Amino acid sequence: ADNFVTEVVDKTYWLRECVPPFKKSGFSDSVDYSNYYLRAKKHGLCADHLACAFVDCEWTFAAATILQYSNLSAVNYDSIKNFLPASNLPAVITFPRNVKELVSAMRAAKKRGRGLI
Repeated sequence: ADNFVTEVVDKTYWLRECVPPFKKSGFSDSVDYSNYYLRAKKHGLCADHLACAFVDCEWTFAAATILQYSNLSAVNYDSIKNFLPASNLPAVITFPRNVKELVSAMRAAKKRGRGLI
């Protein structure tokens, strides 16, 4: 059995944790929010660039519009996903606490034919 925690990704956590700093900046390229804080978010889904949550880091006017006018503390990802580019978020995520758990996670991913990022 795996001795590390693996969670199925709920993309609504991305909305709650990652989008607000970018929304506050008007979705500009320059965000007044540290990468340090983005990476420290509980579910591990935030990136330096909000668009990189989407395939090829695609950003669209429709995405900016739906995210701008959505109540991010109430909206569910599935209810707005048709207005967003294709997701680049992982299906599952793991948070190994030490090297042994990291090696176990890598072996489990290889056994299942999955990669790690």
